[in-house]
Amino acid sequence: MPGEPSVSRPRTRSVDELCAEFERAWQAGSAPRVESYLRDASPADHTQLLQQLLPMEWHWRIARGEPASAEEMLQRFPQHSALVQRWLAREASSGETSSISFAGEDAATTETFLMSELPTPPPPSSGASSPASGLIRQLTRCETFAGLPYDTLRAIAACLEERRFDAGECLVRQGAHGECLMLVQEGLVEIVLTEDQGRSRTINHVGPHQLLGEMSLLTQEPATATAIALAPTRVLTLAATALDELAQREPWLSIVLTHLVASRLGGPQGDVLLGKEFGGYRIVDRVACGGMSVVYEAIRSADQLRVALKMMSHRLVYDEQALQLFQREADLIEAFRHPHIVRMFRRFQAFHTYFIAMEYCDGEDLRSLLARRGALDEPQVRRILGQIAAAVSYSHRAGVVHRDIKPSNIMLATDGRVILVDFGLAKPSVDTELYARGGIVGTPRYMAPEQLAGLPVTERADYFSLGCVAYEMLTGRKVFPESNVTQIRVRHRDWIAPSLTTDFPAVSHELATMIERALQKNPADREIDLEEIAAWGS
Repeated sequence: MPGEPSVSRPRTRSVDELCAEFERAWQAGSAPRVESYLRDASPADHTQLLQQLLPMEWHWRIARGEPASAEEMLQRFPQHSALVQRWLAREASSGETSSISFAGEDAATTETFLMSELPTPPPPSSGASSPASGLIRQLTRCETFAGLPYDTLRAIAACLEERRFDAGECLVRQGAHGECLMLVQEGLVEIVLTEDQGRSRTINHVGPHQLLGEMSLLTQEPATATAIALAPTRVLTLAATALDELAQREPWLSIVLTHLVASRLGGPQGDVLLGKEFGGYRIVDRVACGGMSVVYEAIRSADQLRVALKMMSHRLVYDEQALQLFQREADLIEAFRHPHIVRMFRRFQAFHTYFIAMEYCDGEDLRSLLARRGALDEPQVRRILGQIAAAVSYSHRAGVVHRDIKPSNIMLATDGRVILVDFGLAKPSVDTELYARGGIVGTPRYMAPEQLAGLPVTERADYFSLGCVAYEMLTGRKVFPESNVTQIRVRHRDWIAPSLTTDFPAVSHELATMIERALQKNPADREIDLEEIAAWGS
């Protein structure tokens, strides 16, 4: 690497100045992005600035009736996931989650109800004087550590050592097992991923107050990328043995580091798993990223079979309820054998999380088809509805309520099959313990009134969701186009099912009656026969 690369240092502005400008922009009718203001701030101020700007943007968007979702915020700020989750937890505890709005069908799920708020670290007393006090101040400038209790920070500080690297020197080498966690104090580090084909690409840069090496230590796997100093760099190191001992004594440390891993694996940019082979599968592409999981396209090494590999988000590894939901999905679909339900091949652990290998559905989901074409003709509606009804009927006979039937969970395969996917929220109809603790789960726009109200659900909640999907296919319009959960609850309170026989006289009496019955507010009034509807799919 000839010469020492110059590192441009743009002018930085104070937190107060940036916050005032951000507020004025919203007042003037603009919709400024938090990210652009972070770029104008010193990295040392990012945590404080984000704490100020996130609530501003959130509440201005809610006031304007614009989309704002927990998932979006987490995907926009992966390096600050712990901070964002603490803030979302505070919103949930204050009752503000009922105002989370959404643009698409999948937003406003209850992801925020699965989050735990980290404790606020008490500052040391004004008279405190400790050899580690300077190191503790350095730790609190790192967003990952900023929310840790003071005693935990003091324990970490006692184990830190300083190291220096020249420009061009390697801090972490891809394929090597990690020896320590590094906190950058000065300098700039480039993260380079070398794929199996030998091609290298830069996936990230790490600067002051950011961490390195957490991937290898926390996932207990070799390093997935190489870290190279672009300028003289000074870091604080925490040896792997010390980290293990601290994590055993200080559980909050494990949790916040896990949040950081979530920004590396399955993050919205620079996913380090792409091109990697593990567990007998080679990752080809990331096809979906949601609040609870990330879905990859992969190739099974043994026979080159194309599969979908679903990875539980690292954000939720320490969330007992989320883990049970993920494992519950595997338990359910592992036993299913039906042409219109996605098939599971195996489950396994890797990278300190859990994976489910499933049938890859080559085609497009119903949501994409409706966005592209709008309303479908009745024969096509009946065919799709019939095949999904067959899948739901099979599931119900097995004693399982899906609870999240919606267009994005309905795949239209290239071989002509319609396949129901994502049993992540499904539950045995006789089991209520897990869900009684977890509150509402599902997608509000397609939920039955009793499900959105947090009441016990039966198979008839799936009838309502199926009716919502059928209505949308037939008319090109959503039953509940409202932009937030509160508005949908208001609609549910005074809900009267639409009259398709009156509003759409060209629709057959059979299909119109089925949709009208499925969309009744009272579950006892939802009298539909899934087996009869299933006959439409042949």
